[in-house]
Amino acid sequence: YLLEFGSIFILRAEVGAPGATITTADNAFWWVLVTISTVGYGDLVPVTNQGRFVAAFVIIAGVGVFGTLSGYLANSFLGQSSARRETKVKEMADPILEEFSRLYTYQESARKAQEEENRQLLARMETLEKLLHEMLAD
Repeated sequence: YLLEFGSIFILRAEVGAPGATITTADNAFWWVLVTISTVGYGDLVPVTNQGRFVAAFVIIAGVGVFGTLSGYLANSFLGQSSARRETKVKEMADPILEEFSRLYTYQESARKAQEEENRQLLARMETLEKLLHEMLAD
């Protein structure tokens, strides 16, 4: 719509003005296209106040259109990249979490085994202490 209506409005504002360069539909369409894309060659310029008003609107709308398009494209690229990264992180996280679980289980069983070994060692020391007391008592 911006191309169509911008071309119509700029042509109506400029046609017949002294020194106007936008005097045909082709020139009007080309001017709007160049202005929307923010290239602005400067070969065609509005010379009337009405034409400059149309130009201001087309410039602002062109920046908005291209800004929106750029933002949409960037978001779609980053969204895909982010989704792939999240999937990869989840794929990598599962084995790591499983390994942590195995290590925790191993550590817990090693702690219990150490406690049992300590109990047995204490029991043997108590037995040796009793025997030593009996030997010294005789």
